[in-house]
Amino acid sequence: MDKDAIFHKTAKGQEEVRTRAHRLPARERSLLILVDGRNAVGELLQRTAAFMDGESFLADLLAQGFIERLVVTEGAEVIKADRHSPTPPGEQARQETAEPLAAVKAYAARFVIDHLGPDADTLARRVEECHDREQLIQALERCHEALRLTLGRRQADAFWNGALSLLGGDGNA
Repeated sequence: MDKDAIFHKTAKGQEEVRTRAHRLPARERSLLILVDGRNAVGELLQRTAAFMDGESFLADLLAQGFIERLVVTEGAEVIKADRHSPTPPGEQARQETAEPLAAVKAYAARFVIDHLGPDADTLARRVEECHDREQLIQALERCHEALRLTLGRRQADAFWNGALSLLGGDGNA
């Protein structure tokens, strides 16, 4: 598998993260949560090397239609591998509005899975399911508390500060 390839969740993948409708095994689902359309395969494999066979899991997720490869054209427009035209302008504006929340969700899910392992799947799912800033802050507070109890205040505060910097606002820890 190309280590520089970048994948993102399909509608089926997003549905699995939200509802567990397809009943993926926990480790494959954990890897699916980490797929964010930004990190290359090599980065994902590094993050999961300690607890899974990431390359075969990625291949399975791709074969089953949970993820798909992104292709970047010369004009820096991102095109899904199975499409031949860029994102429509109205859809692009909607995605840009949701961009800060998506970045925070990806960061938070990655952080808790990286630091707490696949057992943090429920926390990561709660973060991924957030639809607005208020819900996301509440989910981040739950993650912060779980990290504080498990890893200590320093790691929990590092998580909190990273999330807030991506949110571009303040909050109470």
